[in-house]
Amino acid sequence: MKKLILILGAFLCVSLLLVSCGNEDDKKKEKVVDTPESDAKKSAECVCEAMDLMAKAMEDPTNEDLQKDSEKLEKKCKEIGEEMEGKYEDQDSEDTKKYLEALEKEMENCE
Repeated sequence: MKKLILILGAFLCVSLLLVSCGNEDDKKKEKVVDTPESDAKKSAECVCEAMDLMAKAMEDPTNEDLQKDSEKLEKKCKEIGEEMEGKYEDQDSEDTKKYLEALEKEMENCE
């Protein structure tokens, strides 16, 4: 149970924190295709799924299927987090501001 909560907590942090720790060459290769709003929706969906999974884990800590679900979610959220790292690292850019505003709105819908 503690491991599941730790993993889900890590997903939450990765998806919300836009930490730049990647290679500069990778950032130059990256092409921005999605809009900040669609990126925010993907990030928020990941966080909402993690919150739902944590709630289920609290209700039924013996459910082994939740571990499998958490591993799938970890992979998905990690990919999304890595995708967002290079796109929105400049806090003063218009795209980053749009992304953060859209993320806040999407997170309000998360229940």
